[in-house]
Amino acid sequence: MHSGITPADTPFSPKFCCAKPWKSNRTLWIAEDRLDPNGFGRVKFDHRLAAVLYALAFPDATPKSTQPRRVSSRGMEDLFRQWADQEPRGTEVRSVLDWHAPTNISDLALFALLRVRLSAFGELRPETRKRHFDALPLNPESAPADMLELFDSIVHAASLSASKLSRDELERLHARVHDAVDSARTRKWRFMASTALFAAGEPSVESETRTLLVEHSRDPDAVYFAGMLLLRKATSSDASWTATVDDLVQACVSQGADSFVIAAALGHVALHGPPNVNDAARQKLAEFEPMSHDRRLQDLKRFLGVRHGIQA
Repeated sequence: MHSGITPADTPFSPKFCCAKPWKSNRTLWIAEDRLDPNGFGRVKFDHRLAAVLYALAFPDATPKSTQPRRVSSRGMEDLFRQWADQEPRGTEVRSVLDWHAPTNISDLALFALLRVRLSAFGELRPETRKRHFDALPLNPESAPADMLELFDSIVHAASLSASKLSRDELERLHARVHDAVDSARTRKWRFMASTALFAAGEPSVESETRTLLVEHSRDPDAVYFAGMLLLRKATSSDASWTATVDDLVQACVSQGADSFVIAAALGHVALHGPPNVNDAARQKLAEFEPMSHDRRLQDLKRFLGVRHGIQA
């Protein structure tokens, strides 16, 4: 059935239909057949959706690069979420697009949804989230390459959405990644999952969380997770939480890690903690000694109105 689209509607049309030019409706049908070889139909898999998924996954691949969030809409997210909540069933759809993404309908939808907005993972049904936790590979190095980015996104999104997940879900995620074969990828998964579980109120993982934070101090997400850790410590009625700051800084310095991540976490506490806590965080930041000449630290103190040794 002719979809009514034109070549201009599909920026990736050359990839859709071999080398044939867009000269007739017959070519459109070929494109649709190639992208829907198992007859799912446009309700479940549309070649226009394929183009959108490709654009979301690799915005830099298009002549006019567009950020994923800018090509999104709430209606699109709702559709992706509905499909992601469905159980995968039937033969996988094999696309001719070289997008290195999972190929079944529900996983494709989840892949796209998380590229648009990671926090949307917390809006999926609990059963869907648990199914994906149980599907995380115990040995990622032997998993299909086109699934690894989805696995990374699931752990990342679940950890960032900790406040939307139940304690049981976070424990399930933590247990799964803890059972995985040790590797750089699974250690990062443990770093994120253990921090999320600790932030949710599980004290038994604190030591692991602190160790992994120092190890991943240069990771782009380390500042956010360090903020989760310190904010939990600072608001847990533990008067010695500032001692944790000293211990983490010392560990960073001794292991050659980036201690700025601890300073940034103090800034997070200063902004988001209750009054008695954020005052203590500002004072601790004013006294922060490592990297005193680091431009990032100077900018952070200036932003928070903190001068060396005293509050501004």
